[in-house]
Amino acid sequence: MRRSLVALLCLSVFAPASLAANLSDYQLNRTLTQVAKRSSEGTPRAINEFITDQGYAVEDIMLINYLSVEPHHGQQMQLNRHSMREQLRSSVCSNQGFRELLNQGAVLSYRFSEQHSNRPLIEERFTAIDCQL
Repeated sequence: MRRSLVALLCLSVFAPASLAANLSDYQLNRTLTQVAKRSSEGTPRAINEFITDQGYAVEDIMLINYLSVEPHHGQQMQLNRHSMREQLRSSVCSNQGFRELLNQGAVLSYRFSEQHSNRPLIEERFTAIDCQL
């Protein structure tokens, strides 16, 4: 009987926290889905002569931007990965909308693939910690 009471007490204490976390993730997923839909309008679109934005997708609490790059530019990105990551981080962290999503627990991902072959090249992910939030 005593074990049953302890188990019931534990459930009553921890279940609301678990439900709140699930609700929070659910709401964040809905927000990210709306952002992805809006941000994907007009894709594919050229960002510059080397990179094409293919659109956005959502996986759980991660907003993913799919980008294709010219093969030579992709090689340069791989050779200068630290510099590329810093440029992306600076862009993400200076964007108020992205900062708000990160503050809510989102993960922002940039997935680069080679144009024409779709061969995966690089993925960079950012969380609130990357922007010191």
